[in-house]
Amino acid sequence: MNRNLGAITNEKGANGSTGLYYQWGRKDPFPGSASATASTEPVIYSPANPTGITHSLKTNTSVQTIVWTVVNPDTFIETNGSSWMENSTDNDLNWNTVGNKKTLLDPCPQGYRVPSDNAWAELTTDNFLGDDPYLGRYAAAHGGWYPAAGLRHYSYGGVLTGVKYDSYYWANTSYDAKEAYILYFRNGSVNPRHYNSRAYGIPVRCVAESN
Repeated sequence: MNRNLGAITNEKGANGSTGLYYQWGRKDPFPGSASATASTEPVIYSPANPTGITHSLKTNTSVQTIVWTVVNPDTFIETNGSSWMENSTDNDLNWNTVGNKKTLLDPCPQGYRVPSDNAWAELTTDNFLGDDPYLGRYAAAHGGWYPAAGLRHYSYGGVLTGVKYDSYYWANTSYDAKEAYILYFRNGSVNPRHYNSRAYGIPVRCVAESN
């Protein structure tokens, strides 16, 4: 896709470009930053709050199950750095199968899926560029502009952090019982096959299901 999942634009530095954030293996998202240049909680509007309220997450500090997350889609699970999932090794295929096929928990729309761990293998600081790397980087053959969207931290209530400085994008592949692969980059470095705790809330850049 040419933008993060849930983003309303892919314009460099534009508000609305960070998209939604997911704990690895969950089908339901959490709001992204309201700003592309700062870690800013969005304002949520509803009939009960027509003037808007600043979003804050409901959190739970217990390791939970897939069934629990489906019933509680708006609750961010805090941990001490481990996976948020009970019996983690039983859930390594939440977002892919042995044949790397899309699962029911994959959050991408029809025809798309969360990319595999080697989707960005060829990206380096020489070909994944940005005239302002603090805002993000650009790769024409991999969906265009990737904003430095930061993440939601697995502790401290799922707080937003790192927007404009650090970039993390989920792959659908487990690294071990606590972590999964990501694309990671910042101003001076690119790691196309890094890994992070599954409990972080991180953006997703969907790829065509046939890829």
